[in-house]
Amino acid sequence: MTATARRAYLDTSLLLKRYLPEEGASELEAFLLDTQPELVASELARLELLSTLGRKYRDGHMRAEVIPHVQHAADIDFLHGAIRLLRLGSEVVRESLRLLQTLRNPVATLDCLHLATAIQASVELFMTNDRQLARAATECGLQVWPPLPRPTSKKTHHA
Repeated sequence: MTATARRAYLDTSLLLKRYLPEEGASELEAFLLDTQPELVASELARLELLSTLGRKYRDGHMRAEVIPHVQHAADIDFLHGAIRLLRLGSEVVRESLRLLQTLRNPVATLDCLHLATAIQASVELFMTNDRQLARAATECGLQVWPPLPRPTSKKTHHA
């Protein structure tokens, strides 16, 4: 996929891959280098990032000393504009309410806030690893990365 999006929304699942060597991190970095979009994220992602780091530590998947390094790297990106944080204002809440009432693809509350933030920011590309959220973003007319797999047709075999 060679998207040429000017503005791309990063949800927390992909934001984390910018700072940790997780599966898919190198693909994300290559995609961002190739397309060079303006990156935006909800201020909610900042909270979710810290929450996820804490969970990874508590579950034994991360050493405690890694957490402040990841937080610092993210803060530098936020402060210097590599990723622009978007506020959770009343417009985002209204858009979330509308989405919850109209989407055919159900989304969790926080995911709906991410999607509403992206819509309010007029992004061209919604970046998430959450397939359910990706389907909802597609339903809203947003291009999604990584792309959702195409549905396979069921073949029937007759004896």
